[in-house]
Amino acid sequence: MNHILEMLIKLLKVGMEGLGH
Repeated sequence: MNHILEMLIKLLKVGMEGLGH
């Protein structure tokens, strides 16, 4: 479960960075 959460957080962070830039 933790692995999935970490992956989701990473994807969210990358998506947010992409939108910010």
